[in-house]
Amino acid sequence: MHPILARLERLALYLGAWAVIAALIAGTINRQGLTFPEALLFVLPVFLLYSFICLSAWYVCRAMPLRGNGAWRVLLAGAVAAMIASGLWLAIAFAWITIFESVPALSEFSVRYRQLIALLFPAAVLLFLLALAVNYLGLAFEEARAAEQRQFEYEVHARDAELRALRAQLDPHFLYNCLNSIAAMTTTDGAGARRMCLLLGEFLRSTL
Repeated sequence: MHPILARLERLALYLGAWAVIAALIAGTINRQGLTFPEALLFVLPVFLLYSFICLSAWYVCRAMPLRGNGAWRVLLAGAVAAMIASGLWLAIAFAWITIFESVPALSEFSVRYRQLIALLFPAAVLLFLLALAVNYLGLAFEEARAAEQRQFEYEVHARDAELRALRAQLDPHFLYNCLNSIAAMTTTDGAGARRMCLLLGEFLRSTL
């Protein structure tokens, strides 16, 4: 599942960013005989719907990762995906204009909106290419973080192996020292040596 669609707050933040982009585009084209609200009325719905199409850039990047694929293959896949996405943007734009034409009170805007398509189409292409670049950066960051996590796990395993090797060295020395101490006590303190043997047996039973 797409990481943005996995959590509602991510989707809300994503759509908010696209709303800001749409407002900036509307502020740029309102000089074409349209007021800002009129330009926003056309741009906002079209680009909000287009934002869901741009989510497909994540799947393109996953299918054609930078590592393991030649630069030309990645560029070709990106260009084809941008053409398809831009074609869908055109379909959305014309469908929205058709809705305006079906409403008599808004039909006068449809002619001016059609004139805007030639200006907005390159923006749609650039936005999809930007989505591809952002997703490639995100995937590179994810790979770097995964590599860092693997390196941390390797260090933990290596440290555990060192500790196990050290314990394997210390355990026999502990047993040898105990046996030597018992052997030394047998001539001076037989009862103490017997008690120490019992304690050693209890210790080995509890640890093994």
